[in-house]
Amino acid sequence: MSPPNPPQSSEKPPPNTADGFLAVPLLPSHPTRDFDSGEPELDEFLRRYALKNEGTVSRTFVMLDEGQPRILGFYTLAVASATPAEVGPHHPKRLPNYQQLGAVLIARLGRHISAKGAGLGRALIFDALKRCRQVGVLAGCAGVLVDAKHERAAGFYERYGFARLGSSGERRRLYLPLATIERLLHG
Repeated sequence: MSPPNPPQSSEKPPPNTADGFLAVPLLPSHPTRDFDSGEPELDEFLRRYALKNEGTVSRTFVMLDEGQPRILGFYTLAVASATPAEVGPHHPKRLPNYQQLGAVLIARLGRHISAKGAGLGRALIFDALKRCRQVGVLAGCAGVLVDAKHERAAGFYERYGFARLGSSGERRRLYLPLATIERLLHG
């Protein structure tokens, strides 16, 4: 395994409110029915399962258009773990060889098709990584995992330094160490 790719962008991450986008925890009053990412599986998750899972299985955050009660994008975080063998060379060297390493899973991430090209994907990933870093500070974790749904999604995560941990079938698992997140967020 090679080390994670350095982020391709040297830009600073967006602030909590960027370009009119505001990230907040999902509430029952948010209009999930109108969300269309172009990925039916993501849309169905947001509409049918995100609120049911809220606080026990996962936590979903939505990006709202500040001027309208419209969901432009969302991401879902959950606790996870990875084995040192999965993480390979990305395993923090200062740690003993534990059987499991704590991690945060970006379980879902999607943006509305109308927001394509508006920088929302970047705003979503940076907001998610800020929250993952907070989990690391509060509870400790080695990094962030994501299971990309397809190659296009895997390429999106790789642009931000995520490294592939291998794939089996259609599943593509990627990992970003907490130290890399610190560099991304603080340059």
